Amino acid sequence: MSQHSRLLITTSAFLALMSATQAFIFLDNSHAMLEAVCQRTPWFVRSMARKNIHKSLTKHLNSRNNNDVTEDLMFTVCKEVTPSLYLDETLKVLDSLKTKELN
Repeated sequence: MSQHSRLLITTSAFLALMSATQAFIFLDNSHAMLEAVCQRTPWFVRSMARKNIHKSLTKHLNSRNNNDVTEDLMFTVCKEVTPSLYLDETLKVLDSLKTKELN
């Protein structure tokens, strides 16, 4: 595979990820939560973690028929996609960023 082909694949993957992100409407501190969780994920699984979070968000939002990503939804999604070994740390990160009491 040529370097040009790799660049096109990487660019198209990036654009697909960005278009998926743009479809979300992040409310309150939910975007900061997403970024904080991804930043604390080890670099070698970060893209997979982000992809899994996006897939789960899309699934939940499709069932709700809206694009509003709430803090409450970030907790739900992270509980679904985070390996149990890292769940406590992930929930602490989310908890530190929440702006209101969750339902």
